[in-house]
Amino acid sequence: MPRKAPKTFEQLAIENGLVTDVQVQECLAVQEDARKDARMPESLETIMLSKGFMMRWAARHVTRKRASRSISEVTKSSARSAMADWERSIRRARFPCRATWR
Repeated sequence: MPRKAPKTFEQLAIENGLVTDVQVQECLAVQEDARKDARMPESLETIMLSKGFMMRWAARHVTRKRASRSISEVTKSSARSAMADWERSIRRARFPCRATWR
């Protein structure tokens, strides 16, 4: 039985709901523009991060999972948990405990 080719970064990101097909097409257009200008194009991951389509933790997650054919529900829930932890830490940094204000 022939072995399936590994999925690309953008395929995994779309499958797992981290970016849309339209966002990927926009990033591919940026790469194509760089090639037309005879410049070395940035990776899709870098372009997605710079445009704000994906957060760094999500990009790392997809990069780590590229070898495995898909990301399991358990992994997606742990990614959501990591995101929630990150958001809580940001809120704490912006609004420290009132006890420290006194």
